[in-house]
Amino acid sequence: MGGASISLEPRALAQLSAHFDGLLQAITSRVENLSQQTLKSTNAYHRRANNVSDHATMEIERLREIMRQCDELQIEFLKIKRIGEIVKGFRQRVSYAPRIQKNA
Repeated sequence: MGGASISLEPRALAQLSAHFDGLLQAITSRVENLSQQTLKSTNAYHRRANNVSDHATMEIERLREIMRQCDELQIEFLKIKRIGEIVKGFRQRVSYAPRIQKNA
């Protein structure tokens, strides 16, 4: 038969046990390292996402304020238009008044 044979000697078993303990420790260390890196990456992504969300919220509020101001301007323009119509009516009356007085 070919292949490696495992010795059942206490010294060989102790070496094998120590080797597996070291291997298990290396795997555990690597998993902990990867977990820490994943946590850092996730936290960084979360912070960036929150920053984007906060910025979007601020921009939405800014846009709402601009829209509110536009609504106010539109109301003011309607007032100006109405005043213009009133002035136009007064001008027509004023220009018509002398004609009425001449004819009277």
